[in-house]
Amino acid sequence: MISTVSVMVAAEIAILETNDYFLKTNSSLRVNRMSQEDLQWCMHISRQSSFTLEWSNVGQDIDHYEHYNFCFKMFFNGERPSGCCACRYIPMERKVVIEMLQSFANEGDELDGRMTAYTLVTLLYFLKEISGLGIFIENPVNEVILQHYMRNFHFKDVFGDGSLLYKSADDLAYLVPEWLEQNQCI
Repeated sequence: MISTVSVMVAAEIAILETNDYFLKTNSSLRVNRMSQEDLQWCMHISRQSSFTLEWSNVGQDIDHYEHYNFCFKMFFNGERPSGCCACRYIPMERKVVIEMLQSFANEGDELDGRMTAYTLVTLLYFLKEISGLGIFIENPVNEVILQHYMRNFHFKDVFGDGSLLYKSADDLAYLVPEWLEQNQCI
């Protein structure tokens, strides 16, 4: 079983490596662990969106040792998150579960249309550090988002009802860089 310290350390290393990736690609994005202030912003801005998510459910687990919650921020946007992800790590299965993923980016912003790919980059760095095997996505918010995950990133529908998707880390390690290059993110 993986110790609690190693999950937290892997998360910190993944954040450092993702920020290094953003720096090398001249991105205006950076990623950091989700703070209580970030969570409050997510709850506030999500209520104003057409896809309201229950970010308040993340509050009790924000600092839990098996949870890896992070935000993307743009340099010019100050400290407000442009997108957030709530995940938990399942040590026995060595897999990450994306519980919530939401972009607050304005149309045309760097994160617009790239939230999933950048989230997967961050999670791949995490899985590399923790020797993880793959990523689950729980309950995509609607059919359009479900199809996005399946079409663009080739996630498989585990139960055939769209409630749980899965993709191995090895498969994503090849697919995500290709998607980023094709969509001029590199």
